[in-house]
Amino acid sequence: MPGNLASATLARETEAVASDGRAAWRCSCGAELDQRTWSSLALLARVEPSEIRRVALNWPTHLEVQVRQCGTCGAKIARKVPTDSEGAIPDRTTA
Repeated sequence: MPGNLASATLARETEAVASDGRAAWRCSCGAELDQRTWSSLALLARVEPSEIRRVALNWPTHLEVQVRQCGTCGAKIARKVPTDSEGAIPDRTTA
């Protein structure tokens, strides 16, 4: 992982459903992250599929890991996102 992120303590992120039915996630501090909020958080690192496949041989080519900083508590939050999403969280209501 880039820089000091390998030793960083990442916030526990849990999946939830927003009141309007869209996918949402929560940081360990309780902050709710929808697609717009996630995209607005500071991007600390982006780990591309080719780098992940060095340790996870079956990693899909369309997913990367992004690490962003929680706007409430400052914790680092890592998530899998589509590589072409520029940080967007897929809308699971259409799937």
